[in-house]
Amino acid sequence: MRGNTKALPLTVNFKIHSIIKDEIVKGSLPQKYAKRLGFILDGIEGESIYSTMVRNNVAFKTVQKWRIRWESSVSELITFCDHGVKHKPAKDYEIFKKILDILSDEQRLGAPKRITIDQEEKIRALACCKPADYGIEHTNWTRETLAHVSKSLGIVDQISGRYVGKIIKKKV
Repeated sequence: MRGNTKALPLTVNFKIHSIIKDEIVKGSLPQKYAKRLGFILDGIEGESIYSTMVRNNVAFKTVQKWRIRWESSVSELITFCDHGVKHKPAKDYEIFKKILDILSDEQRLGAPKRITIDQEEKIRALACCKPADYGIEHTNWTRETLAHVSKSLGIVDQISGRYVGKIIKKKV
């Protein structure tokens, strides 16, 4: 029957195993890392992918993905744990940082940025001016008005009021 047989445990040393257990018990991790660490801890303790999947109510491929990622990186992690930096054993927080790097999402591709930093700065500068200086009969700017004036001044070809709001809120 599916899921009854124990899986071969994921290979780690005692130190890595105890760091993972301690971090899960603390409960201070973001949920995505806590779940992923749970998948790995189950694997270390010999639980099958199927039983982990059922207990966590996630897809089989989700558990499998993180265990495969773990298996592909664990030998490097164990070496780091033993030799650390400059042949000094790594500290627990350094090891845990490496564990989180393994369990982090990979960079995703996105659309290229259409508005340059220079254009963003010009929009912020425009927001610092009075609307009346540009023939607008309001005392304060709205995002839509800033977008319209930015286009009419030739700062940008296309921009939405919503994106103008993001630019203004963005910390420089």
